[in-house]
Amino acid sequence: MLSKPGETIGLMKNTGGPGGLIIIDDAYLSDGAARVAYNQYEYLKRSEWHDIIHRSGVRLVEEIRAEGESSADSYASDMQNIRARAGELKVRYPEHGHLFDSYVASQEDEYRDLEQALTGVLLLLRT
Repeated sequence: MLSKPGETIGLMKNTGGPGGLIIIDDAYLSDGAARVAYNQYEYLKRSEWHDIIHRSGVRLVEEIRAEGESSADSYASDMQNIRARAGELKVRYPEHGHLFDSYVASQEDEYRDLEQALTGVLLLLRT
């Protein structure tokens, strides 16, 4: 998100014009999960997302959730690729190794939350 979800949708709504599409790739808290935040961004519950969408004056066209074993397999594969690429970059740019290590750690945290506390979602909105 560029800012708070409602503000971001408002900015994109004004940019795309009437009848335009907005695609949001994010996640929301799974039922019963504790609040999760990354870099000052706090994940919302599904009902909170739907409320923001409604108040923003856009229409939810489709909501695709990433769930099930295929998502866990995909996460494992993604993390393997992230670690491999970070390793390549550390060899090429050793002076920035700490940045690549930090990125890998943040991705591991995010993927762990996706497996335990968050549901990945792709939202298609129409202005």
